[in-house]
Amino acid sequence: MRQVWGFTLIELMITVLVLSLLLGVAVPSMMSMIENNSVVAESNELVASLLLARSEAVKTERDTHFSITGDGWTSFVDLDDDGTEDVNDGESLVNHTVNNINITVTANGAAASVIRFGSDGRAIWGGGGFTDSATDFFRLQRGDAPTRCIRFSLSGRPWVDKDISEGGTCP
Repeated sequence: MRQVWGFTLIELMITVLVLSLLLGVAVPSMMSMIENNSVVAESNELVASLLLARSEAVKTERDTHFSITGDGWTSFVDLDDDGTEDVNDGESLVNHTVNNINITVTANGAAASVIRFGSDGRAIWGGGGFTDSATDFFRLQRGDAPTRCIRFSLSGRPWVDKDISEGGTCP
């Protein structure tokens, strides 16, 4: 009697069916994970840029300006104390463009204007002082991914606050 090796057609069809069911469950979860990770990566990049601006202000004993642009953010050390960035003078620290066009970066409250870090590392908001970490923050959001809020302590240290509701707003 001859021995046959391989799959029967029914075994192959059942294997393909099981595989397609597993992929149907895994792909949406994977897309959600990619969305969440892109927001987390950009929020970490924003915090790193803020920390760099803050540390440069302390190191150089000069004001450092940080602002949100249409598609990212920029910061510079104000070496000549004129409040504007002089590209030719080497004042530029960070000019970051968000890598994902679906991620929006917005500022709320006093954070909507330029944030200045003084030589002591404290955040000075636009024309006035820090008001409240509940209202002064940056928001990063992509689709239905949980929102990430970058808030500030009274000393000027930024931290990430995750909104636990899907697609929600910062509390």
